[in-house]
Amino acid sequence: KFPEGRPVFNNIHDEKVFDEKFNAHLDTSGEWSGFLILQLLVFTSCTPEKVTNEGICDGIGQLRNTSNAKAARLRITEILSSPVMRTSLKEALYSVPGLVYNITKNDEQEIVMMLEQGAFSGVLEMADQDYALNTLEELGLHNLSGLSKSSIVSIIKECCSAIEKPVWIFVNSTLDKKIKSACKNIVASLICQHYSSIVSILELGMQHKKEKIHWVKTDIFGYDRLILSFFLGKILESSGNHVNNDIILRWLDEWGLLKDKSKYAEIVMDENTLKCWTSFYE
Repeated sequence: KFPEGRPVFNNIHDEKVFDEKFNAHLDTSGEWSGFLILQLLVFTSCTPEKVTNEGICDGIGQLRNTSNAKAARLRITEILSSPVMRTSLKEALYSVPGLVYNITKNDEQEIVMMLEQGAFSGVLEMADQDYALNTLEELGLHNLSGLSKSSIVSIIKECCSAIEKPVWIFVNSTLDKKIKSACKNIVASLICQHYSSIVSILELGMQHKKEKIHWVKTDIFGYDRLILSFFLGKILESSGNHVNNDIILRWLDEWGLLKDKSKYAEIVMDENTLKCWTSFYE
């Protein structure tokens, strides 16, 4: 669409005017090129069980163990971890959910590495596709003890946020129920697997209060951290008593029904942010 390349702008306003004038947000000229590149990465990553007449595979097959295959999967992980890349590639990501599910089923160490690098947000965003949903359901059953504290915090926040407000594209009540159930199971599994250190993990996430809030639509005012304070309170109330998946699932249901969450906001937000958050929802 722009043979000489997309212009570079010095401010957001000029870029927005340009996009509106040329409907740049509808431009899919790079999508086909992206699709071919991703197909190459997927074919390099595994030996596909099925290939269509058009040369397309769904990422299911024997995982290759070569250096090129590992490098290809690393590139795919980087794409999944980038909101900008996911938005730009759109339907070109067709084969990626299948490959991620393949890795989740067959290489526990590698899927943990992918989650460490931020791939979970990409999987969650595509959860309206069967393979991505299957991946979420599988992760709820997986041993994720190898995850770092920061990754555990991120995944818990992303799951709880998605339960309240879906981030996937195609929304319907039946599908939403399955995805949200998978997210709840992941949260419960993570807390149970890391129960001996969960207090310090939650406190780590809550300490972000002192850091600059990134004003993004998925975490306005740092709202996603409120659930961490809620979980911490529940765990401290349990006073060392056994906590299992069912108990944590009940906590999540209780959180969903809770109307006044201000006391948790007071814990995780600084004074100025709390005032903005309070006035925003009044």
